[in-house]
Amino acid sequence: SLLKKFVQARRTYEEEDVDEAMKQCLLLLEEPDLDTGVRSGDIYGFMVEHYASAGDFQKAYHLVQELKQRLPNASLAYYVNNTVLEQIKRNVGLDEHTIGDAETPGIEEEIEEDIPEDF
Repeated sequence: SLLKKFVQARRTYEEEDVDEAMKQCLLLLEEPDLDTGVRSGDIYGFMVEHYASAGDFQKAYHLVQELKQRLPNASLAYYVNNTVLEQIKRNVGLDEHTIGDAETPGIEEEIEEDIPEDF
């Protein structure tokens, strides 16, 4: 099943075969019935957090953009830690005025939506 494949990719990652784990995730994202077995957002979140922790913020940002295109109504913070999103934003040179096109808002808009007003 697709869920088993994702679990296997995570195990492969934990066994420190990172390249193979990322390949497995990319293959999963190409599966036509992916979201019936495992949520694509979870796979993207896993990959985004990996690339951010490895310091490849451009790749992480690219995957965030793909995630937003694939799931335009989803909250990014549901799949990727807000701290990681902030790191990506800082390291790719986005500022508070940077937003994506009308269909894919910038990371900062997603983050601000998830912060309670009384915080």
